[in-house]
Amino acid sequence: MALYKNRMVYRFMCIVLLVCLFIIPLGTVSIHAEATDTDSYPTEFTYNDLEYLIDTDSLTAVLAGSVSDELKSLKIPSVIIYKEKEIPVTGIADYAFEGSSLTKVTIGKNVRTIGEGAFAFSSELIKVSVNKSCNRIGDAAFFMCEKLKTVKLSKKAKTSYIGEGALAGTAIKKFSIPDATVTVGSAAFAECPKLSSVNLGKKLNELGEGAFAGCNSLEIVSISDKNKSFMVKDNLIYSKDYEELLSAAAASGEIRLSEETESIACRAFEGNSRVVTVRIPESVASIEECAFMSCSALETVILEGGMIEIDENAFYDCPGFKEMRLGS
Repeated sequence: MALYKNRMVYRFMCIVLLVCLFIIPLGTVSIHAEATDTDSYPTEFTYNDLEYLIDTDSLTAVLAGSVSDELKSLKIPSVIIYKEKEIPVTGIADYAFEGSSLTKVTIGKNVRTIGEGAFAFSSELIKVSVNKSCNRIGDAAFFMCEKLKTVKLSKKAKTSYIGEGALAGTAIKKFSIPDATVTVGSAAFAECPKLSSVNLGKKLNELGEGAFAGCNSLEIVSISDKNKSFMVKDNLIYSKDYEELLSAAAASGEIRLSEETESIACRAFEGNSRVVTVRIPESVASIEECAFMSCSALETVILEGGMIEIDENAFYDCPGFKEMRLGS
């Protein structure tokens, strides 16, 4: 069936492009594709020009695509009629609408999972409305949807997982991570050139490497006062008690890290084109791999302490980097 004709090709393209954006020189990056329930849905069914996969045991449906390649506006129903019964639409299949011509998507109230790469490379997509009950936005779900400006997702949504590269390469300007979100994957919001404001929810306890890498309009980073895993100071994101600097995507000009910081995480500054000078306090003992990779404006790093371990490629592709010196 045409539904599966290019599935493996697009799966490969999504993974390769995501890796190419954030590849570690002379190393490898592992992309862990999450398994979805769609593989267990054997029955194909077309309803109102949309294609579904039906689980005949639980009588639930997953949206798997459209009959028309020219579909512009998609409103995913809460239920469909199958064998004279109403059954809920609980998910969107992996790669269901990759490369589509969609401009607007409204996701029905029973959808719990947006699959891996579900709308990736939909270059005309502008607006998406996600229901409060959706608990998973899969890896690369909206990857490289370059015109996507609005993702309507309530702060009270039940979304616990926002996957790797899920919104990378989009045109979103502001984003509040729901309070229910536990995990934001690596490069989840990377290379979003217009992203200016981010709020971290209260349950977030896992922030992937380079989550906001290359977001060079990012100026405001805030966090729920109930979050127990991260801390934000001067728009920089740290682990609990400021022990590790996790993201400096919002850094610009000259900055100095917190006195309590002991390490700078992998890809913490990656793709930052605004930071010029970084002062590193003597509390810092290590700079991890690729921490400052592709910081095009970085000129000077001042070490205020003594011995410090610097991992390979920590300053890879920093064309303006002139000096690292001891001083205060």
